[in-house]
Amino acid sequence: MKSGKKVGVFVAMGFISALLGLLLLYVFVEWFGLNKNIANLTQLLITLQVNFALNMRYTWKSKPKTLKEFAGKWLGFHLVRATGSLVNLGGYAILIIWLPYGIAYGIMMGVVAVLNYLGMDKFVFKEG
Repeated sequence: MKSGKKVGVFVAMGFISALLGLLLLYVFVEWFGLNKNIANLTQLLITLQVNFALNMRYTWKSKPKTLKEFAGKWLGFHLVRATGSLVNLGGYAILIIWLPYGIAYGIMMGVVAVLNYLGMDKFVFKEG
């Protein structure tokens, strides 16, 4: 798949995952009465797995042949996402010194989306 199309699919998979997360958060809080923090953690754990599966299948069209290969991609995905989260937290903490928090949030979401894409493309789902 060409890079431009791959980026578009990556963004679409992120959007689908975000919508699912919002829906799950609503269901867990409003229907099941879960604590909002527990509900958020639960939806995050679920949507991370969905996002992994969607990106593996549709963005990178990866088909691991063994459980070991699958586990390596799964672990790599989560390491990239965890690293992105740390960058997000640190960058946000610095940016809010000078910028409104909403702008800082938007900047860091964009930065981390790029870093996540590059990390996944170069390390997790690399071709060859």
